[in-house]
Amino acid sequence: PYFAQAWNNREHISGELGKPLKDAWISLAVNSKYGRSQNQLHIHVACLRQDVYNALGQQAEQLDQQWRPLAVKLVGHQYLARKLAGTDLTQEDPFRLLQNYVVEQGDSIGNYGLALAVSPQGEMLLLANRLKL
Repeated sequence: PYFAQAWNNREHISGELGKPLKDAWISLAVNSKYGRSQNQLHIHVACLRQDVYNALGQQAEQLDQQWRPLAVKLVGHQYLARKLAGTDLTQEDPFRLLQNYVVEQGDSIGNYGLALAVSPQGEMLLLANRLKL
């Protein structure tokens, strides 16, 4: 459960900054196979930009547990988004949820980037975008 392990180690970013951060300010992200600068899967742990945090806060109420296009672009990119049922990333594996979606689309998960964020209301959100080759 890579996302669960990364999320459980998110306090390292607070240590780097020297102050605690709210979960809603932290995100995890995996670039698509074609969007990586390194030839290996790795998860980025970073702070959300203020505009992304604001947009996710505004959009969270319209999301449910189905992948849907997010109504606004984030940093100029269109994303799919969905909520998780809970907060246990070992029970709801983000990779598996995205894999199920892309198989239904007749696509490959390698074409997608995947991110996890927490809404200001405390709900876990998944975001995915397809790299256009």
